Order: sequence, then C-alpha cells, then structure tokens
Amino acid sequence: MYVIAALCLINSISTLIYKNSIWPFFLFLALVFTLIGYIHLHIKPNLNSKIIKFTLWGVHALAGLVILSFLIIESLIIGFGSRKDSTVPDYVVILGAGLWGDTPSLTLSQRLDESLKLLKLLPGDVKIVVSGGQGPGESITEAEAMKKYLTNRGISEERIIKEDKSTNTMENMIFTRRLLKEIDSRSTVKITIVTSSFHMYRSSSLAKKAGFEEVTYWSAPITPYLIPTYYIREYVAVIKSSLLDNP
Repeated sequence: MYVIAALCLINSISTLIYKNSIWPFFLFLALVFTLIGYIHLHIKPNLNSKIIKFTLWGVHALAGLVILSFLIIESLIIGFGSRKDSTVPDYVVILGAGLWGDTPSLTLSQRLDESLKLLKLLPGDVKIVVSGGQGPGESITEAEAMKKYLTNRGISEERIIKEDKSTNTMENMIFTRRLLKEIDSRSTVKITIVTSSFHMYRSSSLAKKAGFEEVTYWSAPITPYLIPTYYIREYVAVIKSSLLDNP
C-alpha cells in the first residue's frame, strides 16, 4: 500500500508541474493508501469480534466490486479511445479542454491538431462545431480560442460554428444539439466527435443522451506520461456521469 501511495504522490506532484487541475485527486489517493497501509501494518483487529469480522468482509467485498468495475469501465474507455472513423459527417464537433489564459492547453492543442488531420480527409464544406465555454483562469471562451487556432491554420472562418456556453461534457452535447436544431432543419444529423482518447467513451454516451442518433468518432492522443492520470480520473468521471448527467 505504501508503494501505491508513493506512486500516487509522485503522480500528484507531476500533474501539478504540468499545470493539470486534477493533482489533488491523486494526493487524496496517496493519503488513503497511506492510511490503509498503516492500518494493516500497525493496527491488529480483534478477529474474534463479529462486528470486526463483518466489517472486514464488507471492506474486502467492496474492494472487489471496485476492482471489477474498474476493469470493465477501463476496457470500455480503452476500446472507444482507439476509434477513428473518417466517413463524412454533417458536422465535426470538437470538444474543449481548458485554456491557459487564451492559449489552448496541451490536451486541447492535441485535440485541435488531430481535428486538422481529420478535416484534411473530409470535403471542404463539412461544418465544424467548436464547443466550450469560459472557465476559471480563462480570459476567453474555449470555443473562441479553438476557432482562432483553426483559422490560423487555414480553416475557413465560415465553416466554424461556436458553442460557447458549456462548462462540462454533458453541456457540450446538450448545447451543441440545441444549436444544430436551430440552424439545421433535418430531424437527424450525423456528427463526428473529436476528443481525447480517454474521453471518447463518456462523450459518446452523453451524445446519445443528448439526442444525437448518428455518432462517429475521431480520437486524439494524449501525452504518454499522463495516461495513468487521465484514465484513472476518467473511471471516476464515468461513474459520476452515469449517475448524475441527464439532459
């Protein structure tokens, strides 16, 4: 347990250095595993007590369920994260991922660079939705920053539609769906979601919840060093999303 706690602490410090906002989550895990390790090594429970036995059984059963759910959810996240479909959609939807002031974060830059690769394979009249509002530490909306990034790299401004009110993935999908209903009279539109590999499974699930019936995927890579951070966090995010995110 102490070894796992040390790895979580190292990961927390590393993500803090990379200006990643989820470093407190791994600091919390480090404290939890330190506490568990201390209890196992230094506290000897009275195993003759039925209450203690029942408590230990419950803790181990819960740990087993967590491990099983982790394996199932991570397999879905990894499976969706490898998808790249270049069939022609009606709209390409690029999901925001935070700014440093008015500059796209590393993760957002990777999504935008990958979207440029996809756009080269598609006809020049396919419209692009850039989706993301303005959060703490951001001087402009993510949608505006994404639009500037794309136009600076040769994408026509006329192709780009801004959705600049959303603050999370569920809102990305709901607000994008509403926006497209306002400008497109078709009852069904086909979208291709561009987002990070770890984020694709949850994004696809929320797109369906928001009412998109035809969805394809184009995943963006992430920095290898950050894979453990993002994939562990996404496990928690998927559970939270399945319980709380509803249109």
